[in-house]
Parts: sequence; C-alpha cells; structure tokens
Amino acid sequence: MTSLQVVWLSLLAVVAIGLGLWASWRSRRWRQRHPESIVNVVHRQTKRRRSLIGLGMTTVEAGATATIFVFPQRLFELLSGDNGRSIFLPSTVARSFVILSIKIGQDEQLLAEGCVPADTFGDEAIPFGMVPEFRAAMPGERIELVVKNIGSETLIFMGALCGWIVEDL
Repeated sequence: MTSLQVVWLSLLAVVAIGLGLWASWRSRRWRQRHPESIVNVVHRQTKRRRSLIGLGMTTVEAGATATIFVFPQRLFELLSGDNGRSIFLPSTVARSFVILSIKIGQDEQLLAEGCVPADTFGDEAIPFGMVPEFRAAMPGERIELVVKNIGSETLIFMGALCGWIVEDL
C-alpha cells in the first residue's frame, strides 16, 4: 500500500467519524426542538390467569352451518403449545360437527380452506403432541367459529375456549 493510499484511507476515516458525530448532534438538536415527537415507552406490569369463554348453545339443523361469535372483554390469548387444548367440545357434540373456520378479528387461524373434525377438540381426543397457536384477541375483538352439522338430526353446538386473560396490575 502506498503512502498516498494510506493518506486517502485516513482522510476517509476522519470524514466518516465527523459525519457520524454531526448526525448525532443534529439528531439531539432536533429532539430538543421537537419534544412532542419523543415517545416514552412505559412498561406496564401485567397479570396472566387462565380462564374460559363459553361458546353458548346454538341449534344447528342437520347439514346446516352455524357461525358462533364471542367477544372477550379483556386481552385473551388462546392456549397453545404442548400443555393444553384451546377449544373444548363435549364428545356428544364433537362427533357430529366439523369446524370450517376459526377467525380472530378478520384473520383466519386455519392454515388452509377445508374442514377440521370437531373430534380434534373433543374431550375424548387423544393428544397429538401439539396444539395450534392462535393469535391473541384484543378486548372486544370478534372470535368466530363456523361449524357444520354432519349428523342426521338437529343438534345443539356448545363448547368453550380456554386461554389466558392478560390484565394490568
């Protein structure tokens, strides 16, 4: 490396450091002139507890579909992972229904179009090593289940969602 190249590299390093210091100074000065733009991050302490949301009782005729809506009043995270099920259905109900859609807000929670046997969430279901992860529902946000009665008679659909309620302390 020639001495001219060393001089140029040194000069570039000095300019880069100077530009960095100048940008830092400008940023500090701008924040001093515009204090309303500074966002203060507040870390709130929260408490989590398990809870259930009932799905009510909906009469569904043979071959018909029904849409069940629930609106949690607190931040609600459906259970996920290996340690718990997020949807509970009595086996008498689960045998005769399929789940066509699970939505939280406008976001579909099932990976693809199709039906999931409600037996997957029945009380006699054999745990298959994992529970689907659903996103959290904000307070007042709609949780929607679309179910179809595949039985030969009119039945009542009922069940519960199990998850965590997140509350401020």
